[in-house]
Amino acid sequence: MDLLGDHPLCCKMSGDRITRHNRLRNLVFKLADTGLLAPEMEKLGIFGVTDKTRRRPGDVSIRNWSCLAIDVAVICPLAESHLGKLEPCESYAQHKKIDRYADAFVHSDYDFAPVIFETSGALNKEGETVLKQTA
Repeated sequence: MDLLGDHPLCCKMSGDRITRHNRLRNLVFKLADTGLLAPEMEKLGIFGVTDKTRRRPGDVSIRNWSCLAIDVAVICPLAESHLGKLEPCESYAQHKKIDRYADAFVHSDYDFAPVIFETSGALNKEGETVLKQTA
């Protein structure tokens, strides 16, 4: 533990980060499943049969809801890369998710929605909208 107590929120050395991501991904899946939206977890082939990269940007994919691929991420707002940002979730959604996948989704049947959580509890605006509509 460091003096300010923020190290456990940002530490990349343990499995906590992956566990936190997977639990939130599972929660989003459960919300969609409870709503009878027939979600699929970690769906392969969202970018079509010609995409050989095996990327799976849809942690939770919902074909019954205008073909939506939801990508869940968890960030630490206290990490050095986010400290200068007014809205770390929004910045991460744009620069690490949308910019990375936007071109590939142009040729896909799916729409893309990044759902970015902060370890402190914040959520990006698009993620909040998607979760409200799913619930």
